[in-house]
Amino acid sequence: MKKIHISLLLLGFIFLGYLIWRIGFHHLWAELTSLGWGLALFIALEFVAEAIHTIAWSHCLSEPYRSLSWVQRFRIRMSGNAIGYLTPASTVGSLFTKAVLLSSNHKSPEAVSGVLVGRLCTGIGHLLFVAAGSVIVVSCATLPRSVWIAMIFSGGLVGAGIVTFLLLQKYGKLGVPVRWLARLKFAGKALQKAAQEINSVDEALKLFYRDRRRDLALAVGWHIVGFSTGFLQTWWFFFVLHQPISP
Repeated sequence: MKKIHISLLLLGFIFLGYLIWRIGFHHLWAELTSLGWGLALFIALEFVAEAIHTIAWSHCLSEPYRSLSWVQRFRIRMSGNAIGYLTPASTVGSLFTKAVLLSSNHKSPEAVSGVLVGRLCTGIGHLLFVAAGSVIVVSCATLPRSVWIAMIFSGGLVGAGIVTFLLLQKYGKLGVPVRWLARLKFAGKALQKAAQEINSVDEALKLFYRDRRRDLALAVGWHIVGFSTGFLQTWWFFFVLHQPISP
């Protein structure tokens, strides 16, 4: 497995080198130098945002994972995000990676439940953040009716999806399809074992939503704070490019 990892890493560097060659090193360097030293602060602000999101995630974890240090939680979260951003696995790969890394020290259904609750809280925080921003945009700009309809329709779909995901977690119904398949005659031992494991996850989720509503609210609140750092990044970006913008 180690040889595979090294081979994939080398392959990644080869593709990165090819990408730089196709775009042109001088072109990339000119783009980077246009921001100058301000790029360092721009990246630092992103680090601050991820640090805040890690604090939010800590409220979604149960023991023994909640006892992990902030550095450990940050590393796990960033590893999962890297898989999600840079591979076709996207969000599924990100969640799976986080759950596996959490389970590397102690295997427990709370590893999966912590990742699922964390994803839900991120979604709720993001939805509330975007909704507040949309209100500000609508109050400051005149939008065509088609844009209004698109915003309301798409926002409603996202909100409905998040509420559905919340209810499935709260009432321990995520494993319903797997449990139904496991009861069929052709179900093998692997499927039955999967049903037992997802039952444990459903129970862990039900306990979380029953006993830790305060942590749920804190997680969403911290995520909103994390997303809000984007205001500073946007302002700084235009400031460095000498393009003044109003608050």
